[in-house]
Amino acid sequence: MACGRGSRSGLTILEVVIALSIFMVGSAGICALIVQSKRLSDTARDHYVAVNLAKNRMERARNMQYDTLPFLVESNQYIDVSGAVVQPVEAMFKRKTDVLLTGSNLTEVVITVEIRDRGTWVFSGSKEVVRTYFAEYQSP
Repeated sequence: MACGRGSRSGLTILEVVIALSIFMVGSAGICALIVQSKRLSDTARDHYVAVNLAKNRMERARNMQYDTLPFLVESNQYIDVSGAVVQPVEAMFKRKTDVLLTGSNLTEVVITVEIRDRGTWVFSGSKEVVRTYFAEYQSP
């Protein structure tokens, strides 16, 4: 079939612009989905790390003598993902440990780990709390 003056072979500029617009809208949606997925993944990982930091601190309490538990008390200790104490500007987490005497031989240990917001870089109230009770064994 010969290409004559009346036949059409190819795309007009309008068709190309419409195809590119549809492609760009689809690409923008996919990029937004990827960014949101990354944000949710980071948030979940931060909470997972915060729980593990609190559990590690609690394990330290379990290995202490009952009468030395009050030495664990700390307020606003800035820590990194490994639990090491760092400068406030470098910290992703802030840990607080409370030791409360609830009875004559019963002590409650509460460990709170606050999580720094990755977007604003402030501690906005997102936290994980781990608590348990310790009892002093008394001989009969």
